[in-house]
Amino acid sequence: MEEGIAASYLAAYLHIDYKQFEVRESPDLALTFDNKMVGVEITTLRPSIYMTFPMDKPSKGQSIQAVENAVRKIIYECMLNLNLFDLTMQIELEPELYFGGIQVKKVKDLLKSSFMDIFANFSNDVVEIDSSKVLRSYKYGKHGYFLSVEFTCYPNSGFDKLIKNNFSVISDIIKFTFHGFFHPLPFWSIEPFIRKKEKKLTFYKNQNTNFQEYWLCLYLPETEYYFTIKGVKIPESFETSYDRIIMIQSKPPFCRGI
Repeated sequence: MEEGIAASYLAAYLHIDYKQFEVRESPDLALTFDNKMVGVEITTLRPSIYMTFPMDKPSKGQSIQAVENAVRKIIYECMLNLNLFDLTMQIELEPELYFGGIQVKKVKDLLKSSFMDIFANFSNDVVEIDSSKVLRSYKYGKHGYFLSVEFTCYPNSGFDKLIKNNFSVISDIIKFTFHGFFHPLPFWSIEPFIRKKEKKLTFYKNQNTNFQEYWLCLYLPETEYYFTIKGVKIPESFETSYDRIIMIQSKPPFCRGI
């Protein structure tokens, strides 16, 4: 399925008919382009799983989901302590917390202290949330690892009945904005996928002597909605055994070369 989607975008990028591709194995596609026989290997990028550690090494960090779930638990504890529930939150964290290999449990006290300070400011702005208050949002800027926190009040919403002793619903109450929605893929999260496929390139060449070039397509699926191929910075020293590497996603800019 994902290989077919990637191939469709690749065909549009190359300005060719999809039917010009020969679907096969090892590599995934074959085509004639600029009078050359080209073998195309497609691989799917999963950066959210490997955000804080390389694929080929033991885990030293946490995935995006792990970071956000850990922060949710900290905030949930604060909400229980303050008995304050009739609100939702939209939170933006420092990218360092995702990418820096920081274990959330090691900075839990700092996160809790920072959030309690933000909560104190919020409490000063809203003396109490009751039936006399209308729905309103309050946004606060950088404090510690929090880039921003926006509270929206829902007076007498009955959220306390949903939330108390039911952490499973907290993801509907506490949501995260990741660095303005889309973050350029860090190159170090891409390179392990490239190196892994380079190890197969010698085998491909031995099995398919008729190919004159080999391309690698890196497909970023919609499920990786935090990230974009736009703005990816490629080190000047980067070299690869592939003749061409193309990154693909289902939102603009759709395709770009490395």
